[in-house]
Amino acid sequence: MSLRGMKRVCLSALTPDRGLNFESIVEDIPYLSGRLRGGQAIGRDRGAVTTTRRLRRVTCANVALIGDASGSADTITGEGLASSFRETLLLSEALRFH
Repeated sequence: MSLRGMKRVCLSALTPDRGLNFESIVEDIPYLSGRLRGGQAIGRDRGAVTTTRRLRRVTCANVALIGDASGSADTITGEGLASSFRETLLLSEALRFH
């Protein structure tokens, strides 16, 4: 799929390095840099903390923590939502056979 035909593209990057600007990250990825060449940024660099925790348990009695609540908080990519959808399906299967 070509990025050139699109009017807007949303990009995010995860890095442990504080203070990197987005342009320098894109320039380090030649394929992406080439595809975006000539485009204009319509937003600004933003940052957020993404953390992951290892919990001893994510269930207690009739409560189950899923998605972000189960140990990760990804404020950039929305992976917590995707994770919660997958975990909900797995939990429903587990409860069906219980």
